[in-house]
Amino acid sequence: MEALEYIKKYKMDQENYRFNRNNFLVEIGNEFINYIDDVSKYNVDPDTKKLPYYKFREAIKVFESKFNSIQSICTTYNMKGLWKAFYALYVVPRRIDMYPDRQIKICKMKDRREHNNVTKPRKKS
Repeated sequence: MEALEYIKKYKMDQENYRFNRNNFLVEIGNEFINYIDDVSKYNVDPDTKKLPYYKFREAIKVFESKFNSIQSICTTYNMKGLWKAFYALYVVPRRIDMYPDRQIKICKMKDRREHNNVTKPRKKS
């Protein structure tokens, strides 16, 4: 579904209307899962027999663009929070399932970054 279709369906263009964020996330999440499944059918790496990671990242960018399009058309709602929820609910679990080694690396990098931020002394201004 395109950005305008989501806006119309969930009435995001109506100023005082509280659209159902859960239903929106479920619908766009299912679209993401179907998109990944479709892309996986035609883009299998012959060595690993799975979707190359760069194609997975391209799929994420497609959906990030969709969220950005909704935000640019409909400024009534802040889509950043919804993007983070979508990412946590749909992208990360799918990445864990499809690329467990990559997820371990991401978690290690995140832990290192957090550790460095905690242990570095702050500069006084």
